[in-house]
Amino acid sequence: MERILLGVLYLSGWSIFSICRLHQYHFVAEPMNWTEAQTYCRETFTDLATIENTEDMNQLINTVSSAGYNSQVWIGLYRVIDWKWSDGYRGRLHSALQIKDSFSPNNLTAGTQLDPEFVFVNQPMNWSNAQRYCRENFIDLATVRNNTESREVGNSVPCADWAWIGLYKDPVPVKRWVVKLRMKVQDSSVDLNDPAVKANILKKAMNIDTQRPQSSIMMERILLGVLYLSGWSIFSTCRLHQYHFVAEPMNWTEAQTYCRETYTDLVTIENTEDMNQLNNTVSSAGYNSQVWIGLYRVIDWKWSDGYRGSGAEYRDWRSNQPSLDTDKRCVVIIDTYNSWHSIDCTLTHYFICYNGTQLDPQFVFVNQRMNWSNAQRYCRENFIDLTTVTNDVENQEVLNLLPGRAWTWIGLYRDPDINWSDGSAYSFNSWSASVSGSLMKMMCGVQESDQWTFKSCEERFPFVCYSVPPGEWFTVLQLHNLSINHV
Repeated sequence: MERILLGVLYLSGWSIFSICRLHQYHFVAEPMNWTEAQTYCRETFTDLATIENTEDMNQLINTVSSAGYNSQVWIGLYRVIDWKWSDGYRGRLHSALQIKDSFSPNNLTAGTQLDPEFVFVNQPMNWSNAQRYCRENFIDLATVRNNTESREVGNSVPCADWAWIGLYKDPVPVKRWVVKLRMKVQDSSVDLNDPAVKANILKKAMNIDTQRPQSSIMMERILLGVLYLSGWSIFSTCRLHQYHFVAEPMNWTEAQTYCRETYTDLVTIENTEDMNQLNNTVSSAGYNSQVWIGLYRVIDWKWSDGYRGSGAEYRDWRSNQPSLDTDKRCVVIIDTYNSWHSIDCTLTHYFICYNGTQLDPQFVFVNQRMNWSNAQRYCRENFIDLTTVTNDVENQEVLNLLPGRAWTWIGLYRDPDINWSDGSAYSFNSWSASVSGSLMKMMCGVQESDQWTFKSCEERFPFVCYSVPPGEWFTVLQLHNLSINHV
């Protein structure tokens, strides 16, 4: 192989570093806070010191000690600590909350976020199971907003016992480097999918001759790569992918399997050049109708309060609903039709909250127009959440609350979840009119002329695969499980 180029990909933007020698470290004696030090380093040098291995550590220690200093120094390490309440409360804390010892039974809340009733549960559970129990039988694990509530919770806990409350923080993954290798394979017998070959390539990359000047490594054919989030992928970046029209109709999964076994994958379209190339490939085969492409989506409707129990799949869609538009969609009940519609979440409508528990709700109509997100926030601060509807009886209760011809938010929504078969990022799009009327959990993409739409993945169409033309190749290596979680 020729000229292996090591790069790094930060999960928030690209950075290119020299691998030929260690960074130069610069000790600054003037004391500053961390943000001031960061600003100074970025303006004067590159950034605060990053330490990736023992060589970096030794170089940093030598830099500091050679300056005659032997105490603490700022480095570029930082973390964001975000404590959150289980019920999503983001309102005003009426006084500074002191976090004491973790309260193992559980404290739960009934009532509302602003007027809670605390209930001690004398069953030891881990935090996640306690959260689930609270949500199914009460409202949620307790949110404590002031000293009065803190004393109330403390008084409910038996002497010398510990009890969970709803405060938690997620682990913050430390983002690690991803190694990218670009290579030219001279021996056609080399199998780049062989784990032993991968390991040998990585070893050679890590031991590249550090005496070679950086310019000699980077001056020739530096190619932009892609990061495939699961495993290795090999792509050509020196010319467009080759597209292959397959006339035999198959369902989407069969087409995907065929493309992966015969070429690389179902076609991915990232820009207008790809679109034109696809159109030319299809038309030159004498075909002018719909073909499968690599686009697919997972359709997952969820309730605002996270309910996944019995009846969570209950729906009362009107005919030709739900809409499968590609943006986020939220659900209104329209009393004119006594049925559910999915619409743009940014529109403003009345809404219905609930009190009580998920299994025994009391519905409350709110005569204020808000978009779905604001309605959700209002319900969580004044009641429990936007309403969850799990059966015909509850649905009729909700309908009975609606004034004439009102469009009213409930808690059902879905996020957009659109993907390419080969793992490429979804950004470029060319959608036709909205698709509606499907209750499927997954739909797959077809293209006709310059327009995309979704179909049932079980329908049968011709399809287009892509492959990498022969010539110079590069491969992207992902090192799995690189995140370190801080507890």
